[in-house]
Amino acid sequence: MVFQSQVPRNQLPKLNFLRLYELDDAQATSPYWFLQNISSLEWLFIQDYSFKVIFPEERPRDENGEIEIKTQIKKLTLYKLNELQHICREGCQLDPVLDVLEYLDVDKCSNLKHLVPSSVTLNHLTHLEVQNCSGLMYLITSATARSLVKLTTLKIIECDSVELIVAEEEGESRNEIAFNSLEVLELDSLSKLQMFCSSNYSMKLPLLEKLVIRRCPRMTSFSGRETSAPMLRKILTDEQEGIWCWEGDLTRTVSKMFQDMSASTSGALSYEEDGAESKANEIDNSGKQEIRKHTIPHTGSSNYAKPSSPARTFASASKEVDFNRPLHSQIAAIEENRDGGKV
Repeated sequence: MVFQSQVPRNQLPKLNFLRLYELDDAQATSPYWFLQNISSLEWLFIQDYSFKVIFPEERPRDENGEIEIKTQIKKLTLYKLNELQHICREGCQLDPVLDVLEYLDVDKCSNLKHLVPSSVTLNHLTHLEVQNCSGLMYLITSATARSLVKLTTLKIIECDSVELIVAEEEGESRNEIAFNSLEVLELDSLSKLQMFCSSNYSMKLPLLEKLVIRRCPRMTSFSGRETSAPMLRKILTDEQEGIWCWEGDLTRTVSKMFQDMSASTSGALSYEEDGAESKANEIDNSGKQEIRKHTIPHTGSSNYAKPSSPARTFASASKEVDFNRPLHSQIAAIEENRDGGKV
């Protein structure tokens, strides 16, 4: 473990990957103290810390005043930060460290209520994946959504409290949101999701070609107003099995999926009730059988592989950073190569 007083100044010019792991409470203020010395850093991976906020309002200072930080990371991974409440606080602009952020992965941050405040723009972000964040009520506001001009991939998985992906901004006058670069959208195991976007907005998704909607039982519609997705030809309900649904356009298809799910659930309940009545009749006739409560079997199975458990702090000075691998694959690769260097 490396502490602030042990950070070698100007001795890590080639480091492009840094994993911070299990810092004790006394040191858990923010990662600034390390970033000031690694201008080459591209990927910051933070795990098992007690940070409540990653980038606080106040910049770090030393005896000479505010510390200048030249680091600008391209990828940020936040994993198992159970105390995390904010990446940055409401009213703050995005920290300069994240000015060119392209990839953001967030996993198992149970106290995070939303991804970033409405004041934050993410103009360079291309890949966003959020999973196992049970405290999230919505992902982003409409103002932040409009800044995602380069976003190509969006995946939200197993976030039990999410009701909306894009929430309405107070005082918003515009009624349209366009994700002009989005090609892949995955909504998986979101038990409370009602819509992708607030009912006050129409949606434009001109490049969307792959849409997965799986185990979202309360999703009645995609958006409250019209949605345009001219490249889309099907909605995958089980990617592994290749099961899909299509009713001519996105709006009708999501509505039909909800109707079919409701009918299927009603049919299953009716079947169980008929079965219970038949069972009761058998018991009345024989007087010897025991009534047991029947539950409706759940046939869905998640195709998301959960991350393996990491073991130590690790840093790499490799020249290439693979941003495209899934988070669980990244962690496994880190563990396989962890003897290559430590901080």
